[in-house]
Amino acid sequence: LPLVQYADWLGSGRGIVTLAGIITGTYEEKVKEREAYLAELSSFIKSNHIRAFPEVLVTPEFSLGLNHFLQVTSIGPVKPNLVLMGWARDEERIQTLHQSLLTAHQLNMSTVLLCNRELPEKKKHRRIDIWWRGKSNGSLMVILAYLLSLNRSWGGTALRILRVIPDTSGHAATHSEMSNLIEASRMKIAMEIIISREPFADLLHSHSQDATAVFIGFSLPTADTAVSFHRSMSALLYGMPTTLLVHSTGEADLVS
Repeated sequence: LPLVQYADWLGSGRGIVTLAGIITGTYEEKVKEREAYLAELSSFIKSNHIRAFPEVLVTPEFSLGLNHFLQVTSIGPVKPNLVLMGWARDEERIQTLHQSLLTAHQLNMSTVLLCNRELPEKKKHRRIDIWWRGKSNGSLMVILAYLLSLNRSWGGTALRILRVIPDTSGHAATHSEMSNLIEASRMKIAMEIIISREPFADLLHSHSQDATAVFIGFSLPTADTAVSFHRSMSALLYGMPTTLLVHSTGEADLVS
């Protein structure tokens, strides 16, 4: 439910969400299973009041099926431009996750990996933190955080963008850059510039451990670095609130 709920929130009533299920096997063997799975997804969407379309694909192999599904899925002329997947908690799933990321990237789709801790509680003070480390991922993170905040479940949530610089010499330029970004976005976003040479992991935990949700950008790992990427990111996110890891195609640019 958390993965699908976040997809619905990010759609924010303005986007189209498809909930995809993939069954491995042959269609002749799995036709009844596919019908049951599709009915199950439809019931799940209805009972949880999710705005999404269900689809189920039977494929001989998961990665191949995902590749085909992402190539052909559409609602009329509207093609998806973002794929949301859950964070792999089991290392046995790392290569499958990496192949999924690669497939989406090759098809020019941005990706979001959801490392879910809990759905937000109905409390008075909620905050979404966006760690800005460059506009390649940063612009999309700001847009997604804003879309998240538009939902009724997130009403009154504060948005905060954080930027780390190593010393005071770059403070004026960074402040000007971030101010221009916020002005261009036309969004109500607080800004915090952190002057520190501490490891990013320490700063992330000390500043965002009390946030409701956190956005962090990431670069697509190679097949050789997929395992080390997963281990280092899992260590980084340990003890953190729900975190959305974002890899953008770069098409979303708030300041262009």
